[in-house]
Amino acid sequence: MCTSAVWHTQGTLGPSGYTEAAESPDDGRPECSICFSSYDNVFKTPKLLDCTHTFCLECLARILAGSEEFKKQVKTPGEGDAHISCPLCRHPTTVPRSGPPALVTSREVLGSLPQHLQQEEPVSMMGRRLCYLSPMRPTCICIDVGESKPEGEAAARQEDRRRYPSGCWRLCTNWRRLLLLVMFLVLLVAVVTWPLQCMITKHTLAGCFICNRTPPTTAPPDSEPLPGIGFPL
Repeated sequence: MCTSAVWHTQGTLGPSGYTEAAESPDDGRPECSICFSSYDNVFKTPKLLDCTHTFCLECLARILAGSEEFKKQVKTPGEGDAHISCPLCRHPTTVPRSGPPALVTSREVLGSLPQHLQQEEPVSMMGRRLCYLSPMRPTCICIDVGESKPEGEAAARQEDRRRYPSGCWRLCTNWRRLLLLVMFLVLLVAVVTWPLQCMITKHTLAGCFICNRTPPTTAPPDSEPLPGIGFPL
């Protein structure tokens, strides 16, 4: 019985079987030019295409699973051959009936790996999954190379949508955001309607932006007395 499928995997083969790792180990091993993960002897086995370019088994399986030829083979098994176009030169390579695990393994790259990774482990393709049956465990490890999300992840996303709604409903569930939205709308209406109201009352839009100031009153100058008369007129 196989364990739950995962999306991507990077691990090493140890005494207890194939162990997944969070990140690719930085030990100087050659890497796949598609996923930049270090090669190993299980899911990341280096595979040769007819154009002599090398990529890991998992990446080639994902390319095949997304092709139209593979989708037709899933619907009508046994009809036609599937091909993989090289990501670098686009040269097609015919995939054997048993899938990408049956492609030629690059012995040169495999021989450059650490000693415990130089023996290729048996991996088979079951539909849209790559499965490795560990001889040290009664179970097998599978990874999903298809385009559709696993059921568990799809259910988790649906639960997130239910708990955290989006769009207008999500905005309305937060009263603070709703209050800010109402204040913004009121301010927007006031800014838009004020010039219209002013133009209606003053019959001109220019008068709305002119301040009517009353000119300051100045006192009349003092009268000067006439010559020879001691009092002013």
